[in-house]
Amino acid sequence: MLKDIVFNNLGQGLQFGSRWILNLVLITVMDIETYGLFSFIYTLSNVLYSVLPFGSQDYQLALSDQPLKATERLIHSLLVVLTLFFAVLFLYFCLTPLSKAIEGWSLAIYGIILGFFLSVNLVLFSYFKSKGNFKIEVKSYAIFCVI
Repeated sequence: MLKDIVFNNLGQGLQFGSRWILNLVLITVMDIETYGLFSFIYTLSNVLYSVLPFGSQDYQLALSDQPLKATERLIHSLLVVLTLFFAVLFLYFCLTPLSKAIEGWSLAIYGIILGFFLSVNLVLFSYFKSKGNFKIEVKSYAIFCVI
């Protein structure tokens, strides 16, 4: 039990720390305009990161005492993320002809795609947490930090 708490907190710390360090590195490497564009894309992805899973992470964790249905819950959660991703993508392409005056609109597609990948990441880690396998999250974030 204590080992799981340590691995969970270590994973969360690596997630926060890696993003923080990445931002510091990018601030020193990029000029202000390029970093502003990156921030626009990253902000959009963070908004979608909270919307696309649509509570799937809570759904994964709430029923963690039923291990036989864990894979079924994972599939449902991934379908929700995929459905909402395609809805946002459809909306983006529908609004593209109307939004030529919005600076940076063409870059929003990168934020949408990044938001999708972050959402899938969140659902997968919630799945592993529901199964009590916190080591996978720690290993994944450790690899990300090294890269």
